Amino acid sequence: MHGDIERLAADELEKIDRHLIALEELRDDPTFVTLREARLTGVTKRRWDAASAAVMSATSRLGKSRDTVSEAIRLLRADPPDPEQAERLLRGRSVPLTPAETPKQDRRPPASTSSEPRFSLHAVKDFVADDLRTARRVVDGVADVFAAVRPRLASLTARLDDAGSRLGLTAGNGTRAELVALRRGLDDVWRLLASDPLALIPAGASGPESPEGLARLDAIDADLTRLSGRLASGGELPPPAASRLGRLRAAAGELAALESQARARRAALVKQFTVAHVPPVPAAAAGLSARIDAAEARWQTDEIDEIDRALAAATQAASQVVQWADETFDEWDLLRARLKTYRLRAVRRDRATRPELAARHEHARQLLETAPCDLHRAGEAVRQYMSMERGDDPEPGMS
Repeated sequence: MHGDIERLAADELEKIDRHLIALEELRDDPTFVTLREARLTGVTKRRWDAASAAVMSATSRLGKSRDTVSEAIRLLRADPPDPEQAERLLRGRSVPLTPAETPKQDRRPPASTSSEPRFSLHAVKDFVADDLRTARRVVDGVADVFAAVRPRLASLTARLDDAGSRLGLTAGNGTRAELVALRRGLDDVWRLLASDPLALIPAGASGPESPEGLARLDAIDADLTRLSGRLASGGELPPPAASRLGRLRAAAGELAALESQARARRAALVKQFTVAHVPPVPAAAAGLSARIDAAEARWQTDEIDEIDRALAAATQAASQVVQWADETFDEWDLLRARLKTYRLRAVRRDRATRPELAARHEHARQLLETAPCDLHRAGEAVRQYMSMERGDDPEPGMS
């Protein structure tokens, strides 16, 4: 019996060491180091914050797990040994976690008389594995973006340098301004890669967020190809028309990114909520870019005003879809936050386990978390739970 407990302790230490090795490998990953030292923004900052928190949580949980196993080994080697208590440590709920380290919802342990919730070593290993997966997904996602985008940016930079070297002294201001705009756009993408690389992932690959960087690169690539061809032939539009077409082309690139974002947000909206008919987002940017190219190729500017109006209308339509989705997700987040706040209030007042209140909370939680979510019904359920918790309406009927 004593030997079985010793082997169990040795197995637990080996599993903890494997997780520690994985944690060190993650910290030594070049992409992890880059993210840790970067000034991040946007999607990448939010996900990196979650990944950093997961790494800190895994480190703390592993330390507490090792302390628990070390105590069991000490009990086995004591004089006299206490194998029964050692086994209780190794098999029971013996690892204390702080509230910040305690998992939420379905992994919450039964109520304990301890001031801190306790978990089994097996449960804590599962939590650590989840932490490592969370952090690794972020690091690997950024590494994939670096691998895909850096070579393309370097190639475009070299092509811009070549175009600049071939720009003769007689070139008009329109061509020079176009080259400057392309370089500025490329510099913007370089900065985006440094501060928010996950904004460059393919549309829809990361949920509601949608990128604009790749659309910018596509536009820069196409514009640079056109400019290089014009430089080779010596042809050039009149400066005013060239300048306006350049602005319209930049607007078309921005529209392509906005439409990509609107399509991803619309898909997320339809998947998450029961909403009225949401009109599809047309792919207007591609057609408008083609019209701009045709106007430039023909050296005719009579269509510029019409293209400008069409760009404005398409931009407004796509923006409305994004705004609608953002407002709907914001309302959902607000309802979830209110339900959580009032749940914590009920816990502090020792009311959370009352049957009527608990049933009302579960009803509201299910309406919020079950997709597609009916926000109207969910909102009513949350407000009724809040009212019952405050004591305004002790027994409201469920809807």
